[in-house]
Amino acid sequence: MTVEGEVTHAIFLGNYVDCRVKWGEFEWKVIAHPRTRLKAGEKVFLKFDPEHTLAVQP
Repeated sequence: MTVEGEVTHAIFLGNYVDCRVKWGEFEWKVIAHPRTRLKAGEKVFLKFDPEHTLAVQP
């Protein structure tokens, strides 16, 4: 499954980039490679592998 989202913020934390990606009414926490250069407002595509995905409902 692949969805298009928008980066709401991205923070470089040394070993990774902590991102928030908004997709519809959902906001996903995404851990990206430290060389990833993401900026707020950027469109991104998230691909989910069902065998390696965990979704938690609040």
